[in-house]
Amino acid sequence: MELREAWLATLEEEVLEPGRPILDPHFHFFEDDPDFPVYRLADLQKDTSRHNVTGAIYMECQQGYRGEGPAHLRPVGESERVTARAQEAAVDHPEFGKFKTVAPPFRMSGHAMTGDAPPPLLAVDTADVLAEAGIYDETIALIVASLS
Repeated sequence: MELREAWLATLEEEVLEPGRPILDPHFHFFEDDPDFPVYRLADLQKDTSRHNVTGAIYMECQQGYRGEGPAHLRPVGESERVTARAQEAAVDHPEFGKFKTVAPPFRMSGHAMTGDAPPPLLAVDTADVLAEAGIYDETIALIVASLS
């Protein structure tokens, strides 16, 4: 079943409170189900991109069950599939173009780690890291000068 992009594009709802943090309480991933359109991580990201979605809860939908093994463990296949999908990120590399890679599994701060920025140059943030660690400006200048 195809996701009807043209139909979905006929209406764009107003974002009422763009700064409000949102926990999306319910979503599914569908790939091989004739009753539902394909819906992947990129679709979820697109659907939530205009909002401040800080988290989303996946709800079981009997997709990706293991085809063999003990019956009581077959649903674990869905968890494995969702975990694998949630770890994907598409990255634009300046030389190699777009490719899929592993997304950050979790964050320890509020910084958005989307995986869509090119990697930093080696030592480009040395001065900032040292300043954050409490190193004196004069010492940082000496260290940075020794790197060039």
